[in-house]
Amino acid sequence: MTERSVSARKFVRSVLMIAVSVAIIVGVFRFATAGTLNPPTAPTTGTLTSLASISDALFGSFDSSAITADPNGSAMQIAKCIIVRVNGGTCP
Repeated sequence: MTERSVSARKFVRSVLMIAVSVAIIVGVFRFATAGTLNPPTAPTTGTLTSLASISDALFGSFDSSAITADPNGSAMQIAKCIIVRVNGGTCP
């Protein structure tokens, strides 16, 4: 075998591997679908959560008035800072 025929075989093998890979990828994407974006029925309840309900879930039933809003503090301090900023305020 000559060096040229070996190079030709490697080239043909590479082209075939690329063609098979592309065919597999196209086949997978052709049959993979995200499904319908229209639900069969409308939601029966509201799907949005208010800031008040998020705050209640985070802070619970205890008095959180002593906790100060701090973007570098605990999870509760960060949450208070987010709520303050959403309401138009600033936190240190």
